[in-house]
Amino acid sequence: MMPLTREQLENEAQSLPREERARLAETLIASLDEDAEIERAWMDEAERRAAELDSGAVESVPAEDVFSELDSLVKERVRVIQFHPEARREPRSAAEFYRDESPGLGRAFVAEVRAASARIA
Repeated sequence: MMPLTREQLENEAQSLPREERARLAETLIASLDEDAEIERAWMDEAERRAAELDSGAVESVPAEDVFSELDSLVKERVRVIQFHPEARREPRSAAEFYRDESPGLGRAFVAEVRAASARIA
């Protein structure tokens, strides 16, 4: 059997259900990352954070609390940033997706969103 051409492969991929196309896209994008050392460091960090949560050394904070705190911090500043309701829901959906992909990855994602939000504020 001859290997599929790029066009044939693309057509096959387009016929997959949306969730499977998303996972395929994520895998393909990840395969472009040439720096495996950085990827491994992020995975180690995610696993470390997940272990801290699992052991009870740290407690998770619900995303709504994070955004509420962020809103309070932003209100104290001159510049006002408001989050659209959909922008508040999207990180939760992403965290659930990552949690399903790999144990602890959803928690690591939420931690990164929280850290990025703190830098913005």
